[in-house]
Amino acid sequence: GKHVESDCAAPAGCIKQDPRPVDPVDLNWHTRHAGDHDSEILDFVMSVETSESDREHSQSLVKQYTKELLQCQHGPRGKKHVLFEVFCGHQSQLTQQCQNIQGAAQRFCRERGDLQTVSGRADLFSELHRCQPENIWMSPSCNPWCGFSNLNGSRSLQAWDELQSKRRIHLEQIALGVVLLHFQLSMNRHLHWEQPKSSVMFKLPLLRDLFVSSKAAEFDMCQFGLRDPISLEPIRKRMIVMTTSEKVFKGLHGRICRNQIEGSVKIPEGRIHRSQFR
Repeated sequence: GKHVESDCAAPAGCIKQDPRPVDPVDLNWHTRHAGDHDSEILDFVMSVETSESDREHSQSLVKQYTKELLQCQHGPRGKKHVLFEVFCGHQSQLTQQCQNIQGAAQRFCRERGDLQTVSGRADLFSELHRCQPENIWMSPSCNPWCGFSNLNGSRSLQAWDELQSKRRIHLEQIALGVVLLHFQLSMNRHLHWEQPKSSVMFKLPLLRDLFVSSKAAEFDMCQFGLRDPISLEPIRKRMIVMTTSEKVFKGLHGRICRNQIEGSVKIPEGRIHRSQFR
């Protein structure tokens, strides 16, 4: 079966922030700050189109979520956590593996609360205040940002408009991620933001704060035990994690596999693309 290793020790150092202003179209700047200068994530970083209304909408969400977070920073604190996962599955391996080695960890998945609602975010923010996690690991949905969505969206003007509408809805996840990033940095703690390499989410100008304070670690999931559940052959699945931790960056970046399995995989719910299997 699937086995994922994790290093749940508190990271030793932070990524140094560059005091120079960020130009969203300055590819040289992103090259200096990426983990791998040859990474495809730099081919057209920050080239995803965002309208002025989307930028204003995102800024409004960040302000709203920041206010909500501050309103929840009260009450008693419990045991400090090593890891806190957000936008993850209810059986995510990072939390499980951390708990297996007696690390305090928990996940905030859909079953615990809807983060599109004020009450759901209040539960998240209150729990973050209570457990003060050293590391927040985010895995927001890549669906509207993935290669298949880009391909489908390019087939007609209607499909493109539908894709942009879907992405606008998902800006809520991105805005929440920015707020959590600011929260962790203000406490001198770490945030790690995960996406498949095929996702264009990290090319959004809206994530400039993330690029200022983190490095891009590129690696393959087969290095951490991802296998086809039937053949048990390793599945490559290239990932990018933007991390504020130098230790996590060094532990992940460059762990590349040669094997790559195409096609789909059978799970109890049906068949899915191997790139979606976790």
